[in-house]
Amino acid sequence: MRIGRVVLETAANGFAWVMTESGGRYLWLASLLRLRHGFGRSGSAVVGPDQTLFPDFVRGDLRLHAGRDSWVGYHLLATDLASDGFLRDLFAKHCRNAKGGA
Repeated sequence: MRIGRVVLETAANGFAWVMTESGGRYLWLASLLRLRHGFGRSGSAVVGPDQTLFPDFVRGDLRLHAGRDSWVGYHLLATDLASDGFLRDLFAKHCRNAKGGA
């Protein structure tokens, strides 16, 4: 993955998984979720030696898991069909690139 690039994949749970190695890109995505789309945060951070789980992004029934690890960098993970559709739409609108990243 090129640094700064945002990538959309399908995770093992079958739902959308957006990843970036760039802390700046992650903060930009988090700002979009909070300021433009009205998400709040829920939960506490859990810090491990090679990964961190951040508080979830939550808006109504939508929930996105957030975290960072040594393998893929920062990531957002959809938890159900509704959040999967939202995350895929967010990626399409804000992370444009026909090959899957920005």
